[in-house]
Amino acid sequence: MAGVFFDKFIQAKEKYENNKLGEEERRLLETEEIDFEDENLGAFHISGADRMVYFVQRARDIMEDMPYASLDDLERIFKLDAGIGLKKKYLGRLKGIRDVDIVDMGLISSIEALIGDVENDLQQAGYDLKMESGYTVGEEGDVIETRIELEPIKDLLLPDSARTTPPAIKEGAEEEYMGLLLAIEGAIASFYRENTKIKDIDVINALKNLKRGLTKEYPDGCLEDMIQIRIRAILSYKRQTKREVQICLAYVLKSVKVHRRVDGIRGYLNFIIDRFYRDDTAGALRGGEQGGK
Repeated sequence: MAGVFFDKFIQAKEKYENNKLGEEERRLLETEEIDFEDENLGAFHISGADRMVYFVQRARDIMEDMPYASLDDLERIFKLDAGIGLKKKYLGRLKGIRDVDIVDMGLISSIEALIGDVENDLQQAGYDLKMESGYTVGEEGDVIETRIELEPIKDLLLPDSARTTPPAIKEGAEEEYMGLLLAIEGAIASFYRENTKIKDIDVINALKNLKRGLTKEYPDGCLEDMIQIRIRAILSYKRQTKREVQICLAYVLKSVKVHRRVDGIRGYLNFIIDRFYRDDTAGALRGGEQGGK
């Protein structure tokens, strides 16, 4: 079930990377009106110039814990570059770093040096690397936290009367709701990465809570809150009805139940972490599961 739209997601990414998009698709992507890879990051509604700054700061922030994801952020900057020449100048260097299989301080130093060169070029081109406007960067010690201001979810939902919504997402029709489905599952994967003790039953309860109380305010940092933030980000870009969000939550909920029944108490969580994080995270989480329940 969840694998269906993930396969389409991966195919679309490969299509983009292989430069085989149609002319209109490529124009939209390359002119930042629609950036496929931004869709699950909550950054697509930021202007193109500010988005470049967002990604360069995010790359620096995560380079030690997620070095290859940091390189992905830099590549997004190259795709957004409309005249500085970053892609031509640095893409080969980035690919050389990405080919390194061993994560050590040498790899981190290479990424940090690349980020520094990109920042210098952005500054010389007139970019202000201090993020402002609709979002802020707060600094606490050595940690930089990026907060994107989003409207309350109740203000982002269209009325259910705005369009006809099916009672459930049928198999094969996932593409229409891919943005929301990826947002929900991406939030779950990210939460599991930081909260390794949770089980599938915790995901089930969170999704049920959101189905019943989509517009409710949840405690900061809980799973419901994390999922709701991702949903708000998607709705900021593409407004949808409450019913449409609910059938997406129901779709993911059904997937969780199936994986839990077939693969055990963390069957779904292990499935989804494999999908979103193709580094050592998935193996480490499964390894930790052997020692603690």
